[in-house]
Amino acid sequence: LYIGGPRGSMIVPDIFDSYLLIGDETALPAIGRRLEELPAGRKVLAVIEIADAAEQQMLQSAADVEIIWVMRGQDDLLDVVRNLTLPSGALYSFVATETKLSRQVRRVLLDTHKVNEQYLKAVGYWRAEGSDEE
Repeated sequence: LYIGGPRGSMIVPDIFDSYLLIGDETALPAIGRRLEELPAGRKVLAVIEIADAAEQQMLQSAADVEIIWVMRGQDDLLDVVRNLTLPSGALYSFVATETKLSRQVRRVLLDTHKVNEQYLKAVGYWRAEGSDEE
């Protein structure tokens, strides 16, 4: 399985029972590609933050996929992630949003959900204007 983005790409071995994919519009191509590659028998929970319902897309997969669309400005992505029921089994988590938000989501996954840090990839796909962080 291949995940690509502006900060490079990576190959993730298909050794997991389930996948948690969290991103925003900028991560939709990577999430869509991941879903297309996953075989039947895998569980996927995708949490995708978008500006409005018009940005929702049909995403194809042989896997058992649940998608939660989070409307920016109406719902809080961090609250949604805090309240998730994660898929069972060996879990791989992928987070790709704005840089600061990716770090916050990563903390929630580690602290609240106790995901295995070894199988968690959180990347900043972009930086909010006015962000003074490097």
